[in-house]
Amino acid sequence: MNTLKLLALIALAFTFSRCKSPTQAMQSSPPSLFEVHTILDSAQSRFLRYADQTNGDPRKAIELTTDWLLQQPNVRFAVSLDSTNISIELNSGLRTTFSFDEVDDSGNSLFRGGGSGDVLKEFGGSNNQILSNNKVNNKKVLLFATDTKSLPGVSEQLQKTLTLLTNSGLGLNVTVAKDEQCSYGLVETFKDYGLVIIDGHGLINGFYVGSVLNLAAVKNDDELKNAIDAKAGSGTSDKLHIGQLALAKSIKVNPKKIKWQKSIIPTEDRSLLFTSDYVKLLPLMPNTILFGNMCNSGFMSTSVTVPARTITRDDDGTTYTQAAFIRVYNPLGKAFVDRKPISYYGYARDNPEGTSRSVPDNFAATMEDTLVTRLVVKVDSTRIVNLKPDNTTEYFDPPHLDYGLPENLYFRHFGADDYSYNDCLDNFTDARDGHVY
Repeated sequence: MNTLKLLALIALAFTFSRCKSPTQAMQSSPPSLFEVHTILDSAQSRFLRYADQTNGDPRKAIELTTDWLLQQPNVRFAVSLDSTNISIELNSGLRTTFSFDEVDDSGNSLFRGGGSGDVLKEFGGSNNQILSNNKVNNKKVLLFATDTKSLPGVSEQLQKTLTLLTNSGLGLNVTVAKDEQCSYGLVETFKDYGLVIIDGHGLINGFYVGSVLNLAAVKNDDELKNAIDAKAGSGTSDKLHIGQLALAKSIKVNPKKIKWQKSIIPTEDRSLLFTSDYVKLLPLMPNTILFGNMCNSGFMSTSVTVPARTITRDDDGTTYTQAAFIRVYNPLGKAFVDRKPISYYGYARDNPEGTSRSVPDNFAATMEDTLVTRLVVKVDSTRIVNLKPDNTTEYFDPPHLDYGLPENLYFRHFGADDYSYNDCLDNFTDARDGHVY
């Protein structure tokens, strides 16, 4: 089977942008959320079918599902940049995401957020090495953990972080939000905190908030709108219509389990995605340090080249897709940095420059321990809290080719270098000789 809509077409037009197609411009009624709901069901069904045809290879199944979506008359674009999730845009202009969540034998996610991992104790550093010119005066901290119910690794790390913060002696006022408490409305208050840590799932153009909606009973747009507003709050469906939020679907996959695709029971659960469009509307955050401890959090590039690929199925059929240059609309990391926080921390690749990928949960847990320990125990400046003890070398997660994850993934800092919680780092002028310490 050859793809009818090659990614080369995407090179001309795929932008995740706000521009309307002629079809969309002629519409007099709101786009159909129910169409999004049904395309996710269809994507799930196709994904499982292709997994069966490729001997249970979820990455090949994602690519084949992407190609199938490109052939659907109501789909304007579909693209997978990492063989894990598919970004989909319908002709109506509405966007959605289908993905798989790789889990271990215990059902815990291997990639952020979820699973468990050993936390390194390589902190070191000294607040005498890098002086801070500015103090973080806002002592309010928000721990925003979107999925602790099914991801015990996140819950474990949350307790470690909470202990470090409360025992720091800095007088921090810590708020912990978990699961359904991580509402999209709470994201709007990030500016009110001196430090925000987001533990959860991230995508190129957004991140999951805590709501999971079971929409199995809905049969049309009106029923879907009413169900969404009843479960996630009045006005949620309006935000979905204008693209500030998006419905998303992810299914748990353990490729090591023989015939895993046969045991998955399809569901109509949907997650809410807080889109980069919504991030761009948030108030500026000049008094906030922000850590996106999730996949793709450091994605900054507005374009990327997808290489050509050929996929062979068990039925001896092949699918070939040309290389394509893709414009990425409003990537997540850039959207947060544009809100001008004191500092932003996320995960980024250097090749292609400014891109990102999935982050393993054990590495994410280690980096959270590292950042929090250096920020509130060692009380270092924002420039070095993400670095190794030499205060120069970035931590990085190596490639995992068996999981389809090429290139090093760096724990990276964006923003101001010289902020600290340390009261002792304030400038002091000796009245005897005018010397500034």
